[in-house]
Amino acid sequence: MKKYVMVRKKYLVRDGIYHVIQRAPGDELLFKDNDDRHIFIYMMKSLLPKFNINILAYALMPNHLHILLKIKELNLSKCMKQLFERYASYFNNKYHRKGHVFYGVYRAVYCDNPFAILVVSFYIHLNAFKANLASNPFEYEWHSLNQYIGKGKDGFVMPQYVLSIINDNNAKAKKSYRKLMGKLSSFSYQSLIKKREALSTFYDECSKKIKFKDFF
Repeated sequence: MKKYVMVRKKYLVRDGIYHVIQRAPGDELLFKDNDDRHIFIYMMKSLLPKFNINILAYALMPNHLHILLKIKELNLSKCMKQLFERYASYFNNKYHRKGHVFYGVYRAVYCDNPFAILVVSFYIHLNAFKANLASNPFEYEWHSLNQYIGKGKDGFVMPQYVLSIINDNNAKAKKSYRKLMGKLSSFSYQSLIKKREALSTFYDECSKKIKFKDFF
């Protein structure tokens, strides 16, 4: 797993898959109610396709967010700038506040192999459960797991790319993904907001405890 870097032009790859992380400053919140979450999802749905970017997975946490996406052009920085600026404007207007909504420049990692892509998707979908926001990974509303296990109907998330890594048969892939989510929920897990190397640690544990055949 590559170290997290601020994504600049030299790091971008056409058709590359990136894990984007953004957070609020200090102890502040990004999302104070469900309307805020709905607005951010609407902004993702409307803006990212205009930049020819596919959303593969996401999770909205109270003070941070994750987006796994695939870019087709070298325009990720421009797209993220617009997305976060639009949401910040909405948030400040709604709550009659001024100042920064986000804590500086977003972070991102380039996922350079199929196993890494799968692990990142699992990490994203476990985030709420590991933060004690849900009693199990399947209960949380504000992430894309339902689209991965056959319950979601909203087509703006495109899980097929990730699921196809497991199995070309979509139904079998969804069944395997759900089973693996249950297995991974017992793995040690740290927050990227608190520890920059948290995903690398999770990746290493997955590499040791899960046989490669379990994913394919």
